[in-house]
Amino acid sequence: MKAVIIRINKGKIFVKDKLIAYIDKGLAVFLGIAKKDRREDLKKMVDKVLNLRIFEDNEGKLNYSLKEKGYSLLCIPNFSLCASLEKGRRPSFEEVKPKEEAKSFFEEFVTFVGKEGINVKKGIFGEYMKIDLEIEGPLNIIIDI
Repeated sequence: MKAVIIRINKGKIFVKDKLIAYIDKGLAVFLGIAKKDRREDLKKMVDKVLNLRIFEDNEGKLNYSLKEKGYSLLCIPNFSLCASLEKGRRPSFEEVKPKEEAKSFFEEFVTFVGKEGINVKKGIFGEYMKIDLEIEGPLNIIIDI
């Protein structure tokens, strides 16, 4: 399971030119799910994302997490994060979890985040999306579990 975490001031997701999700300050998380990923990996990823200390305190030090600040999370399914580039120039998606299983994992991730009391909005699995992020920093983190 791979996640690209981006600190944002606001974020929007559009599908077919219709706004389907919006958050103010928080994190955008692009989530890729591989064949090898297990259900227990979901809780590890949720814990990492919610408790990463990537928001500044009054002295400018990264001392606060999304959970501590009470910010929101914008979750975007992104199967291409699990693509392999080992051979040739075209990405191979053989290591990506099959669509229905990956969708179930993605929805569970979102559910786990919500159960932690976080305002979470999400993209639509399998849909082409336009994503508009106002990035702060920039501060981007890649997690591979």
